[in-house]
Amino acid sequence: MHEAVAELLTGTDRTSSFVFADIDGQRLKDFFVTKQVKSYIKKSGVNPKLHFHSFRHTGATWMVQAGISIYTVSKILGHSSVSTTHIYAHWSPDQFHSAVNSIRLEGR
Repeated sequence: MHEAVAELLTGTDRTSSFVFADIDGQRLKDFFVTKQVKSYIKKSGVNPKLHFHSFRHTGATWMVQAGISIYTVSKILGHSSVSTTHIYAHWSPDQFHSAVNSIRLEGR
């Protein structure tokens, strides 16, 4: 786990490699985490259509927008195919502009 994420989530150093772990460092069940996140979303007053997977989608999109290759993002997410990861590839207009401008036309 990324050290900054561990610090953000717990405020202390962690011994568990799981993002969502109990006090003994054991992995929390998916349904429990999903239910807890949904309850926090409702309490916060943000868009109730958000769900746990929204955070995964946002993180993957930020990685792609930061220039991390879609192949690497695919591996991080555990996708068996890069084509699955393409749904996270929301490129900004600035990224398209930068990509086009990176082509060197000198000497052609």
